[in-house]
Amino acid sequence: MLSRLRTALRDTLSGHGRQVVAVGAAATGKTALLSALAAESRDAGATLLLATGSRREAALPYGVIRQLLAGGAEEPALASAARFLDGTIALGTVALGTVALGTVAGSPDRADPSLVDRVCAEVLRAARTNPLVIAVDDVDQADLASVRCLVELGRRITDTPILLFLAASPGADDAYAALIDAPRRQLLPLEPLSADGVAMLLAQHADGLIDAALATAHHAVSGGNPLLVKALVEDTRNSRDGRPGSVVIGGAFTEALLDCLYRGTPTTLRVARALAVLGDASRPTTLGWLAEVDAAAARSALDLLTASGLLREGRFRHPAAREAVLRHLIAEEGPEQHRRAAELLHREGAEPAEVARQLVAAGTPPESWAVPVLRRAARQAVADGELHRAVDLLELAHTGATEAVDRTTLKVMLSSVEWQLDPSLAARHLAALVAVAPEVGFGAKAGVTTAQQLLWHGRVDEAMEVLRHARFTADDPRTARLLSRARNLLAYAYPAVGRRLRRLLGDACGSLPQATPDGGAAELLFAAVDGVSGRHRQLEQLLEHRHDQLNPVDLTAALIALICDDRADRAAPWAARLVAGRGVALPPTWQAILAALHGEAARRQGDLRVAAAESERALTLVGRDGWGVAIGGPVATRVLTLVSTGRLDEAAQLVNQPVPPATFQTPFGLHFLHARGRYYAATQRPEAALVDFHTCGELMRAWEVDLPALVPWRTEAARVYLALGRATEAARLAEEQMGMVGDRRSRSRGLTLLVAAAVSPLPERLPLLREAVDILEAAGDRLALVRALNDEAAAHQAVGNTIQGRMSTRRARQVAEQGGFPGSGRRTHDDGGSAALRVDAEQVAALSEAERRVATLAAQGLTNREIADQLSVTISTVEQHLTRVYRKLRVRRRADLPYRLGAASSGPS
Repeated sequence: MLSRLRTALRDTLSGHGRQVVAVGAAATGKTALLSALAAESRDAGATLLLATGSRREAALPYGVIRQLLAGGAEEPALASAARFLDGTIALGTVALGTVALGTVAGSPDRADPSLVDRVCAEVLRAARTNPLVIAVDDVDQADLASVRCLVELGRRITDTPILLFLAASPGADDAYAALIDAPRRQLLPLEPLSADGVAMLLAQHADGLIDAALATAHHAVSGGNPLLVKALVEDTRNSRDGRPGSVVIGGAFTEALLDCLYRGTPTTLRVARALAVLGDASRPTTLGWLAEVDAAAARSALDLLTASGLLREGRFRHPAAREAVLRHLIAEEGPEQHRRAAELLHREGAEPAEVARQLVAAGTPPESWAVPVLRRAARQAVADGELHRAVDLLELAHTGATEAVDRTTLKVMLSSVEWQLDPSLAARHLAALVAVAPEVGFGAKAGVTTAQQLLWHGRVDEAMEVLRHARFTADDPRTARLLSRARNLLAYAYPAVGRRLRRLLGDACGSLPQATPDGGAAELLFAAVDGVSGRHRQLEQLLEHRHDQLNPVDLTAALIALICDDRADRAAPWAARLVAGRGVALPPTWQAILAALHGEAARRQGDLRVAAAESERALTLVGRDGWGVAIGGPVATRVLTLVSTGRLDEAAQLVNQPVPPATFQTPFGLHFLHARGRYYAATQRPEAALVDFHTCGELMRAWEVDLPALVPWRTEAARVYLALGRATEAARLAEEQMGMVGDRRSRSRGLTLLVAAAVSPLPERLPLLREAVDILEAAGDRLALVRALNDEAAAHQAVGNTIQGRMSTRRARQVAEQGGFPGSGRRTHDDGGSAALRVDAEQVAALSEAERRVATLAAQGLTNREIADQLSVTISTVEQHLTRVYRKLRVRRRADLPYRLGAASSGPS
């Protein structure tokens, strides 16, 4: 471009007139080109006349011409023209008041031909003395009287040494077309820099090496606008946080962007503001309405902004650009602009989400028409996994709702969404909802949702109050399914009040639907806790074919049903798959619930590493206060895992923290009692352990959910009785549970066989243990399998099958190593112990307390030195105790010791 301008200058110096028009959007280099021309013109000895058009002076006739003539005061002809023009304008101001002389009366923009002729003649006379370079920047903003003069001058300079250089923006009004599109003019179109051009500019101004990737990144943000590129360089230079090779957007970029916009036309500026407000919802007609221009003008403005490098495909190139416009160009009128935009979009039938974005940006209570729009947008946000946005939408809608029913519905929705983020946060709404329940009368969905949240936090009576006042009608199939599912889920979660719940919901949904092959997860869960076993195939079919469509409630119900059906081997991989993700990320609360179920299923598989990690993750994703009565679930898994790995101090911290009293009206309370009982058994408190296990039994019988797969309280109590030497009670409980599990080769049967073997005479023990090994291996419970193999090894040793005993021991060690259990070469830590040999009560009674402690630790595989260190005695004392233990129990070596003896323990008292 500069080379072409130099050629025009040389032609002018040679006596030829030239007219050059540089057309480019704001900040594309017009002013820089003019400055370069001015410098070279002075060096060449030409007379330089400069002027700049301005909208603020566009109403002053001949303003630009007067600027030009003022620059040639030393040239007599130009000074004469200036005096004539000034005198004429002054005379006209006095004579005509508001209409300057030299224009047509009543139309200041129309130049007087005689005055134009006199000015042009004086300029041509001056050029005969010395070549003239006349340069006008932003000529498209000049007053029209000056424009008429420049047009006439352009016609007369053909054989006169005058270079007329005009810089203009594209899309000028028709009044300027004769000037910009004049015959014989040379057009210099200025466009934003290419990526290579940006690289060259960066090389001139930036510090350090400029590679193609960095240049491309700067081009993507700036659109090749030189002013913006330089601003980015300045921001990078001023930034302390900018990484080498990165693009930094800061204050210089904002100032440059605003400068570009202010250089444009008022229409362009208004359209830019409207575009910032509307964002992705902008269309030419919508922009025009909000900017108060017609659609054609809006399109033209968009073209100008694109030509400046500010836009790409009708949108700001970078979010920072839009934010700068919103922050600096909208200011106090922003809320009203966003409100108008919302109303406009709503009127045009835009998506609720688009309208809602404007309403949120307005930040003022919405009008009545906007409340249902915000509600629909919130539902869509929930479906898209944008829960925080849904909360914002619902809170805004609530401020605009005037009817009690609408306000209550919105509060229920808000509570439901916040529960998924943090149940403790959602609890703040429950008191208000309970208070309005009698007056408003919830619909089915609102009533069930509120009751479920109340029950989650253990507020049973309030939940019943809400359900009593809810309006339940099962005429609608969707409502009937909702009530049926709620009834099934609540029957599992709150069996203590199951009858009351069934009575409240029963009239609405009729008799409880029977689970069918295509039944829902909640129906299959109810069937599982009702003692109907073998439904795992239906559950897996449901998960296999519909897991992407199932909501988190059904996913949770399906996993719990698998666990209650004694199929932790199938629940664990499904839980892992669901935890890993299924497209849309689950909210924190549901992530925590799935993690807790994954941990429990993994624990039942003997995968202690996953059980520990997932139960801890569940308690991290949702704090203790947020878990409500369900806290018993993840805490139980965590405690059982810690006990199984011998980390009793950590387990103590968990069991000693209180849980909500209502927890013990739920299955989560059963799990907590189970875990606490195991902890008590491991810490020399067998009587406390028995209280917890028998409490489990009493509750489960009362609730009619006495399922060994849910909590095997009988075998747990039996193991404690065995440790106490009370074999009769242990045998009775083992026999009861054996009758309950039946012949189905389930994990529960395998665990029951271990206890049955421990209370059976030696000749009957090995067949029971062999079956237990086979079942537990098939069920995938590696931890229980290790215990079964150790018991089998001890039984072989007891009958003299040394080789088979060693084989079982070796296999137990291999399984333990594969599972990463602590002490892989010894028995895994166990809190209740499945006794490998039957211990007579009299033999146990013959042992002293110290002997029982030493014998128990030795049976768990600890060396004499480890026992001495743990009990704070000498190694010699340990050896003396063991000698007496062998004699009293009539065993010959360490491997023959029973696993647990009396109240002995390695844990703290």
